[in-house]
Amino acid sequence: MFVKCLVMLDQASQRKLDRLVRLSPEDFNRFLAFVAVREYLFDHPFSRVEIDGERIFNDDYRLFVLSMTLPGELCENMPLDELSQVTGVDEDVLHDWMRRS
Repeated sequence: MFVKCLVMLDQASQRKLDRLVRLSPEDFNRFLAFVAVREYLFDHPFSRVEIDGERIFNDDYRLFVLSMTLPGELCENMPLDELSQVTGVDEDVLHDWMRRS
């Protein structure tokens, strides 16, 4: 039974991998950016908080997001609306961060 469960898990992992391989380079980059943001937020849980419906980000998260847009990084050529979706930061806030940096 245990071996059968392992085989089923391996088959499910392979199906997920097959779907990832079929992604366009832009979609794959977006996926990797989502994963990077998720991992960052897991490691730094208070980087992004919401108080009375307002999102508040600390400086480390701001620097992390901006670093993802540097040349050669995952979000280098990502449009602002997609970057907003990936990071959870409103477009106007992202624009302000980029202008100030």
